[in-house]
Amino acid sequence: MPKRIRKTAARTDQRNVPLVLPADLGVEQAQAVYTDLRARVGETATVVIDGAAASRIHSAVLQLLCMFWRERDAAGLPTRWQAASPELRAAAALLGVDRMIQLSAESS
Repeated sequence: MPKRIRKTAARTDQRNVPLVLPADLGVEQAQAVYTDLRARVGETATVVIDGAAASRIHSAVLQLLCMFWRERDAAGLPTRWQAASPELRAAAALLGVDRMIQLSAESS
């Protein structure tokens, strides 16, 4: 069963509660990541994502992060990183999506 993204507060109040991405962001985790991102896509408060622990990143999960960022950006909703591991940054840069999900040096 896929691991769910950990949250650090009750589900009833998501404001300023970071989505903590697990270390393993393999394709096996894509459904859980999708479910958790989808639950927060329309949140009006800034959504903060903590990717500090991410060490294994599949392109499917990066695609989900791109869709999440694009939808929120189109709606004028703020999203930011609390932290991102070097592996997450490298994977995003390798696929050319680092700017889209605000992980490039220019967007830091």
